[in-house]
Amino acid sequence: MIITESTNPSVKRQADADDDAAIHASRTLSFDFIASFTFGSRDYTMGQPARFMNEELEEGGNDEVSNHEDGSSDEEYERTIEASKIRARKAQRMKPSVYGKRPKEGDPLLDIVKVANKSDLNSWGKSWNLRLSQDLASALAEVVTFLAKSCSCDVDFSKADIDNEDVEGIVKEVVTGAIRGQGQATSEDPFGKKNKQCRQFKINYELVWDIIVREIYSKAQSTSALLILVKYAVAFSQCNVRPCRVGATLAALQLVTSFISLAKQQQETRETVQRQLHAEERRDQLRTSSRLQSLRTALTNSHEAVLALQSLMKQLISGVFVHRYRDIDDMLRTECISSLGHWCGEYQTFFLKDTYLKYLGWSLNDKVASVRIAALTALQKLYDMEQNHTPLDTFTTRFKTRILEMTCDICPAVGVKALGVLTRLIREELVEVTDCDRGFLLLIDDSPQLRLAAAELVTALVYTSSSADDEAPDSRLNCLLQLISEYAETETDVSYIVDALWENNSTLKDWRNILRVLLTGDEQLSEADKTNLVFIFSRCVRKGTGESLVPGMNDKKPLTKTQKVFVPSAK
Repeated sequence: MIITESTNPSVKRQADADDDAAIHASRTLSFDFIASFTFGSRDYTMGQPARFMNEELEEGGNDEVSNHEDGSSDEEYERTIEASKIRARKAQRMKPSVYGKRPKEGDPLLDIVKVANKSDLNSWGKSWNLRLSQDLASALAEVVTFLAKSCSCDVDFSKADIDNEDVEGIVKEVVTGAIRGQGQATSEDPFGKKNKQCRQFKINYELVWDIIVREIYSKAQSTSALLILVKYAVAFSQCNVRPCRVGATLAALQLVTSFISLAKQQQETRETVQRQLHAEERRDQLRTSSRLQSLRTALTNSHEAVLALQSLMKQLISGVFVHRYRDIDDMLRTECISSLGHWCGEYQTFFLKDTYLKYLGWSLNDKVASVRIAALTALQKLYDMEQNHTPLDTFTTRFKTRILEMTCDICPAVGVKALGVLTRLIREELVEVTDCDRGFLLLIDDSPQLRLAAAELVTALVYTSSSADDEAPDSRLNCLLQLISEYAETETDVSYIVDALWENNSTLKDWRNILRVLLTGDEQLSEADKTNLVFIFSRCVRKGTGESLVPGMNDKKPLTKTQKVFVPSAK
């Protein structure tokens, strides 16, 4: 609200009344409340203390405010105002998409997901559970309507649509109508790349699908209702329209994740019942008791439940994942590969097989860096778990050459991830040391991130895989000299190597041992090694005293005006 001067007396009286109201509101509102006002030629924020406004009004709009009640200077005064303006802009960016309203009972599920938090979604799940108990078809129609509107198709599904088995025909008709503009296309794509609330909406979107799956399974204890959701997700994901593919694919990926959680619970139940059954059979030699019969029935039911959930997973993978992991949209490819890595880690007995691991290997050749990073991140987590090494043997043999090549990827972030995977392979002795020679060259790369990642790899190569006899300081120092003699051509290269290995290598900090070798004159050292050792020692001293060995590494840029507001040391 902007207040301006006017020659009309009634307008002036109204402006004075508005000024008084603003001053009164500033005394009662909290410091972080955001609302901008203009007095004279200065902009103030209601987040500021009311005394600033009082001083301005008493001085008749004078811009020169220097005597403050707390003794603060004009510079501190301006800094406080600037900080409030920054908070105002930040709060505006974080504003919910639906006018900042909280969800109400009866609102469409799509609007609830846009603004709700986790507790709101759980509350919706409880109310939807009641509707699910009363009328299963109507509750499923509500969920399918939510899926369609998330795919930018403004259409309402009915009970008749749920009972209709021609799911592909219904979806095709809906999407065709949206493409032709027959009033069935929404104006907003919730997953659009320009949508500022896309990230939070995606989190809520996945959470609400998990709630839906758990409520249906807990109520029906069967997969028939879940099969309807699977069919609609598959049908929408096969459309040519991007919003349809994105909304349905993310829903399908979350459905698989939720099915995995349910399958693991059923497996635990099956194992418990199996143990109880064995114990009961040992006690009852005739095996005719009613408890034995009930345990056998429970074991059969839990086993069939696991098989049914796995069947739903296979349908989603063959109907959605297999097509969308190579989608033209790199965001969808990234989501598919990230989800597959999560599935392999969560449900090893089903997913940690060459049938699914091959998709991770093929994605290492994707033309977009984010997809390659997602594949390497998934592999890094899988190799962290020792029990996965045996199932990954065939995969490692087939794709280790590609992982080695990716250390020199055009994108430094991909190279860092590839070096992280190689480091784990070396520590577990899954690849030969001779295969990783190119990792040494990255110690003198221009990218600081690549140098640090290469330092971890070199530490694993030189020290982790070395024998017990090589643990002596002299042996490690000889390895370091050999490394520098082979890969360092100039003194600058020595500086780069020392700077990269400084944090991970205790040999560089053992100055007494370096000096002892230099003073005693080891006969095994050549003149070139002695010269390199002098270079190493000088760089270690400089690094130990806090000096930068690599140009530009510690060169600090001057703080911006915004940064100075929040950095006390910049006063």
